[in-house]
Amino acid sequence: LKRILNPFNTLGLVLTYSISFGLSARMTRQILRDVHNIHISHQTVLNYLKDAAALVWNFMTTHKHNSNDSKIAGDETYIRVNEQWYYTWFVIGAQSKAIHAFNISDNRGVLPALATLTESLTNINNSSLDFIGDGNPAYDAAIHAINADNNDNPLKRRTVIGIANQDHESEIYRPFKQLIERLNRTYKF
Repeated sequence: LKRILNPFNTLGLVLTYSISFGLSARMTRQILRDVHNIHISHQTVLNYLKDAAALVWNFMTTHKHNSNDSKIAGDETYIRVNEQWYYTWFVIGAQSKAIHAFNISDNRGVLPALATLTESLTNINNSSLDFIGDGNPAYDAAIHAINADNNDNPLKRRTVIGIANQDHESEIYRPFKQLIERLNRTYKF
């Protein structure tokens, strides 16, 4: 990014249109041309996004967000990388909307669930915490392992299954599950 030929406000516009509005590189290029009279190629847009991603990664690993969230939502979503399936795991704070942890794995097992949940707990300053997730049994096993060492303030598991509220717990915690599902959709886009 130190070598970009455009002003940094152009970089800001590229990131805003591409990420906040979910526009493709070609659509972002067209908006910059039509609305702001900025002429860059779609490849420049892609290069800016790639370079900014490296900075975001460094920023996220060095500036952890501490919060007082009382509820966190987690989910995993599949992605295809180099013709192979992988899973990205996210945990987001319901109140802060901060991503507390993420992980990439080649399976939906207990180990990646445990790693993601453990990482998320290092960023939260709350003794009473609810974890809202889907019916993946890996979460049950991971929470059981976390609670085995933490009898004073156990992590409570809340399960939201399906797209319709079939039980009282799903009805109460559905908005938190929808929060993580929106994050997954944005990430996959």
